[in-house]
Amino acid sequence: MTLPAAPARPRPTDSLAVARCRDAARTYGRGPSAVVAVHGATADLDPGDRVALVGPSGSGKSTLLHLLAGLERPTSGTVEWPALEARDGQPDTPSVPGVAVVFQGPSLVPTLDVLENVLVPLQLNGVPDALAVERARAALDAVDVGDLAARLPEELSGGQAQRVAVARALATEPRAILADEPTGQLDASTGRHVVDALLAAADRAGAALLVTTHDHRVADRFRTRWVMEEGRLRTDPTTGATR
Repeated sequence: MTLPAAPARPRPTDSLAVARCRDAARTYGRGPSAVVAVHGATADLDPGDRVALVGPSGSGKSTLLHLLAGLERPTSGTVEWPALEARDGQPDTPSVPGVAVVFQGPSLVPTLDVLENVLVPLQLNGVPDALAVERARAALDAVDVGDLAARLPEELSGGQAQRVAVARALATEPRAILADEPTGQLDASTGRHVVDALLAAADRAGAALLVTTHDHRVADRFRTRWVMEEGRLRTDPTTGATR
C-alpha cells in the first residue's frame, strides 16, 4: 500500500544536508564533576544516507543522535537542518519537524492501541483525522503489522512493538529517521526483521537513516559507518553494506 501524501508544501533542494553538526559538543554538569558526552563532532547526514553509528556503551552515540534529532542542544558548536529549513537558534521543541526518532524501547503509550499510538504524532502535527488514520494504517501495513491495529502494546512481542514504533516514525513522512539501538533488546532474528523494516521504511519515505548500534551484524548492513570513541566522532568511508 502506498502512503497517502500530505498536503503539498514546498521542499528545499535535496542537495542540502538533512542534519549538519559543526564542532558540536555536549557537556553535562559543571565544574570538576562535568562530563563531556560528545567532543566537537562534525558531520553531515545527507538525503539518502544509510549510516551506522557504532561504538561501545557510554561512548556518546545516543547523545549525538539526540543532538541530530534536536532533542538536546549542544553546549558549544552548532547543529542545523538545512534541508528542513530549521536552525539551532529556534525556540526549544521536542524534536525537529521532518526528523523521526525510534528509541531502543518502542516507547508506546500502554493505554492506547497500536493504531492510536501511530496516530499520536500525526494528531499533534494537526493532520486532519481522516488523512491521519489513512496514513497510520498504511504505515502499519508497510511494516507488516496492519493486522495488529486494535491490540494494546502489552499484547505485542518485542519485535512487533518495535515495528509499530517504526510505523509511527514512517507515518510522519520524515526526511530523516534516527534509530537509537533499535535491536538492543531483541534476539538476532527479531532484530534482523526490525532492521529490514527500518531500511524499507527509509526507502519508502526517501529518508536518510542513521542507526546507533554496537552490533556488527547490524552495522554491516549500512553503507556508511560513523564511530564514536570516548565521545569523539570519526566518520568512515563507504563500507560495502549488504541488505
